[in-house]
Amino acid sequence: MNRRELLSALSISVGGGLLLPNALASCRSDNYEAIFFEPGQVELINEIGEVILPETPESGGAKAARVAHYLDFFAVKGLTPAHKEILRRGLPELEEYTQFMYGASFFQLDADTKHNLLAQLDGESKQLTTDPMFPHYFKLLKELIVFAYFTSEVGATEALRYEPIPGKFEGDYPYVKGEGAWAL
Repeated sequence: MNRRELLSALSISVGGGLLLPNALASCRSDNYEAIFFEPGQVELINEIGEVILPETPESGGAKAARVAHYLDFFAVKGLTPAHKEILRRGLPELEEYTQFMYGASFFQLDADTKHNLLAQLDGESKQLTTDPMFPHYFKLLKELIVFAYFTSEVGATEALRYEPIPGKFEGDYPYVKGEGAWAL
């Protein structure tokens, strides 16, 4: 590596280190501007997430973790074009279905109706999904919500047991010839 390549790599890593926290911090702001989803879809995903992972006395729910904000950010670079298209078509489909069945928006439904609707969609998605590359939109959305929740600070520290450094450090294990290596 020559000096020019080193300086280029260093500037990219420093720049990325400065920009990424700002991008992630924007996911936490109250006046969040959607990147991938439509603005109303961000609130819809948070509402769906709250039905799937509600707030409990022990931990915050999906809204507290702002799963939709994370998914909006993640969808840009973390999803395949096919999965992006599935989500783009699926969310309006859910709203249309809700309007057709209940004559109201998902937001206007009571908690039991929301739960029953999502349970019905979950059952349908399990029956209709045969190809993992092209899952039902609700199956994909549910998996992404659960992923976003349990990788969030709220999910990792309140819903799961969290140990910043699990166990203790023991750096000197005796090696017995022929034995496999340790993964610590």
